[in-house]
Amino acid sequence: MRNHMAAGWFYSPSQIVRHFSTRLSSLSPPKNMLRNPVAILQELTSHQWLMFAAGFLGWTWDSFDFFTVSMTIIEISEAFDVSYSDVSWV
Repeated sequence: MRNHMAAGWFYSPSQIVRHFSTRLSSLSPPKNMLRNPVAILQELTSHQWLMFAAGFLGWTWDSFDFFTVSMTIIEISEAFDVSYSDVSWV
């Protein structure tokens, strides 16, 4: 095999062609059978349910915080005596 490192290439031209010719077929996801989501949820342990609930509550509280600040941006800027852009970073 010829040394392609001297030419600045790490891979030979035949390796590059082989890579791109097989790339499209390797990008398609496998065709697995779909499982019933109810059966998957029934397999969760109590610890996994608690972790799911904690994540869901955190996500819900984060969205509440985001929209609360978005809806009260005028009052916040007036309370701190700054412009709207100073509060919202716009």
